[in-house]
Amino acid sequence: MKCDSNIIKIILDQNRKITIGFAKTESHDWNIYWAGKYVKDHEFENLKEFQKINHFPKSEELCHKDKLAANIKKIRANYNSNEFDIIPETYILPREASSLIASMTKNPNQYWIMKPFSQSQGIGIFLVY
Repeated sequence: MKCDSNIIKIILDQNRKITIGFAKTESHDWNIYWAGKYVKDHEFENLKEFQKINHFPKSEELCHKDKLAANIKKIRANYNSNEFDIIPETYILPREASSLIASMTKNPNQYWIMKPFSQSQGIGIFLVY
């Protein structure tokens, strides 16, 4: 699935005693599915007991900062609790732009971290003052 999985190939090749019989395939008869991107929910539905995927259903809800922030905000609202005060003040743009502007106006000396949508490994992140 559209990912560079050389490290997995190297590990399987170096451990031939353990991984006898493993080979790359395009068929639907497989044991290990190494996905570079998130796996769609329907791909988990018909897994056989011996098939393993390097993701779990809805993992993008944790890995995408915007989705994680939105979920934490929902939990805070639903449970009215400070127990989930685990992330910095977060705004999802453009949906919450007016709230961000209000907070920036109220706190003019605050630094803000801007993370672009769907980027990883620090690509595109910048500070706003």
